[in-house]
Amino acid sequence: MLALCCLGALVMGVGSVCATWLYAEGRIDEKQQDLQSALNEFHWAPEEVLPDLESVGKSHLDLLDAIINHRQQGLNKAGSPLNNAIDNRIDLGKDTIGSMGVIQGGNLKHLFLTSETALLEFVIEFESDTEYNIYTFADDDLNTAGSANEEISVYCTKCYKTDGVWAAKYSEYGTALTMWYDADKGKKSLSINVKTWVESTKPLELEE
Repeated sequence: MLALCCLGALVMGVGSVCATWLYAEGRIDEKQQDLQSALNEFHWAPEEVLPDLESVGKSHLDLLDAIINHRQQGLNKAGSPLNNAIDNRIDLGKDTIGSMGVIQGGNLKHLFLTSETALLEFVIEFESDTEYNIYTFADDDLNTAGSANEEISVYCTKCYKTDGVWAAKYSEYGTALTMWYDADKGKKSLSINVKTWVESTKPLELEE
């Protein structure tokens, strides 16, 4: 009888330990999931991600700022050449516009051409009336690719329009495949296929 009582106590004790361990394990899993969700939602501001290589004409940060805030040409100027070109592209059923797009007097790249941005290109993707993705990438990467379906480095910046004002929220480094871009007037230029963009590890040559 005593032996049976001892065995029953042992079983109950082990059961309690197991229950406590399973409960604790569940709590740990929940916390890990919460932490992972927070990490997935965390993003870096553009100035923390985009290269600012002004001396070699590759300041992605300067180009982004000009596209959004240029007093005469940018997104935040009503009726600007860029906004007019975007309206025309949307009317054509397009969901992107690129720096190689033809406008009067040249192409869209010339709207934002400076010594700091001379060797960069861009594509703007229209997610909605209040959400754009701005992709920036280097001319020399396009030249090295030379044809469609080649992978190159591309930065993507999420931009949102709030109370009538466009602002960049965060940027990410990634890669995309090249493609031939329809520049509106029968001209084809090498660009990127934004639908192939994927986030990737920051290139080693740009790490500090």
